[in-house]
Amino acid sequence: MTQHDPTRRTNRQRDSRKQERRQERHTDNASLRDAVRAIGAGDIEQWQQEDGDE
Repeated sequence: MTQHDPTRRTNRQRDSRKQERRQERHTDNASLRDAVRAIGAGDIEQWQQEDGDE
């Protein structure tokens, strides 16, 4: 019989939550890019570059 390792379980849960958050950020960023394009403001990457010029 094998013993359960609580550390392994905790690490798996942590990794799962990290992956979920990563996917949520990806989806949110895609939505933001689409909204910026929809209002005709160009690409968000251009905004990030211009922000440092002011």
